[in-house]
Amino acid sequence: HDEARLRYWAFLQSLKSSGWRSTIERGMPRLSGKERYAYAMNHSSSIGLDADYEPTLADWMRIESQTPWGFWRDGVYLEVSFMREHTLLDPTKPGAYVVTARVRTAREEARSLVEPGDRDRWQEVLPGVLNRLDQGRERAERELGSREIVILKGYRDPPLTN
Repeated sequence: HDEARLRYWAFLQSLKSSGWRSTIERGMPRLSGKERYAYAMNHSSSIGLDADYEPTLADWMRIESQTPWGFWRDGVYLEVSFMREHTLLDPTKPGAYVVTARVRTAREEARSLVEPGDRDRWQEVLPGVLNRLDQGRERAERELGSREIVILKGYRDPPLTN
């Protein structure tokens, strides 16, 4: 498991060094590092994890399969995650992992934010969806900020146009 952790970490760093920028799921609070990890473990793994935070082996073993790390570069969204064999969880013994990657254009990313039933008119519905996501983010950040958790106020979501 530790070898998988280190190789996966190296993979994430290679993405960053080749120009991919880490993203935060729209609607989720703008957290980084250990605080984002804690939020993902305790509230919602859909926030994704921060490629700048290297999990310890103990942290690594707590990460649920398919918890994403999101990236953006040149109008393309990339989400990487892993699946761990659930019968091989002893950290002192070998494990088995499958790494997955999902690539989307900005247009596909925007369309995916809309409910499936509205996708035929996604461009019309998208502004309202983005507004609701922004409001949800603001609420979560107010609550976290009241507990003195650092919010990345300078973070801006990548554009949804190519």
